[in-house]
Amino acid sequence: MSTDPLIGYSHLHATGIRTFNLLISFSEGANETVVGISKLVDLTVIKSNIAGDDLRALTEFREVTLPALISHPHTASAFVIATGDEAIRASDVIGELLAKNSTTEYLMISNGVNQEAAIKIAVSGATDLSTQSLPGLGEIASPSVIVGYENEPVALTDLVAQFQARGISPILRQFSANFDQDLRTWMLEGTHAIVAFTPRDEYPVGTVMTPVINVSSNSDFHAHFQGDFDLASTDPTERIVEELLGLISRVRTFSEYTKTVLPIFPSSRVVADPTKPIGLLVCNEALTSLAEDIRDHFDEVQLLPMTQEGRSLIRSKELVLAITTGAASEIEFISMASTNFQVMNLSERGSLAALAEATAQEISMHK
Repeated sequence: MSTDPLIGYSHLHATGIRTFNLLISFSEGANETVVGISKLVDLTVIKSNIAGDDLRALTEFREVTLPALISHPHTASAFVIATGDEAIRASDVIGELLAKNSTTEYLMISNGVNQEAAIKIAVSGATDLSTQSLPGLGEIASPSVIVGYENEPVALTDLVAQFQARGISPILRQFSANFDQDLRTWMLEGTHAIVAFTPRDEYPVGTVMTPVINVSSNSDFHAHFQGDFDLASTDPTERIVEELLGLISRVRTFSEYTKTVLPIFPSSRVVADPTKPIGLLVCNEALTSLAEDIRDHFDEVQLLPMTQEGRSLIRSKELVLAITTGAASEIEFISMASTNFQVMNLSERGSLAALAEATAQEISMHK
């Protein structure tokens, strides 16, 4: 097997296989500004679900999540937006972040500041920062990959040996009962990629920062989505290694291509909006991007997260469409809602495009 050096994007602090210029909300109060900026400049947006007065959550964000994002090998630059009234001031954090990635900056949007003017200033600052951080090419000194599984794959020993022979360090992890949270946690470890032997009752998803190669099982549920997996359970270990090397050559995974990735944070808090009579209940966070695209085409649609809070708002809507992958846990959640709603099931529609089209048709018929 070839042992030629692996070439990636050389950022100022690390060499990765992706280049992301991050736009990060320091608290949920900055989300509106961040969304406004993202409409004008192409950045990787990370919205927050942390209230500005939640000292415990902000402290964890400051000490764990934010440093991990800033120092991730795929991060070229990071522009942090704060409101200024958070329990922790962003200005007190910036020095710590600069030590991890020198192409990091923040902007504080104080109360009373014109939102349009603030967005223009932020766009200029974020653009300058991303220009400063343009990467070169360099050798990946210590390529690493997390291999995650529910039950140990038969060929795991062979796969580990093949990765090691290629100079790639495999890190073995076992999925817990919380598949989504495991992927979020592993993403923050800063490996170059994740190989997920996807649990038999889970839909294949990716993460915002770390590409995920999803390998299907032989379950009946996975049989509905064979085209949504990067590899099948019957593929030899050599194919997994080839797939990883393809990522380093900028080949995208299915979840990257379709944006079926888990947000950094679970769904933010939501309040009833009587001007939006149609609710779109998002039963799997991997479908968030698809749901947002649908919402952006229909002014009367409000997204409802798969939380007790989201479910409590169902009764206030004239029509509720529940978009789901068809996983048992999602169907169980839907069945707990006692109202008139329609289930839009990906496993029955066959593809994300068909699911989006059917959902849009239902909304149009209600107008």
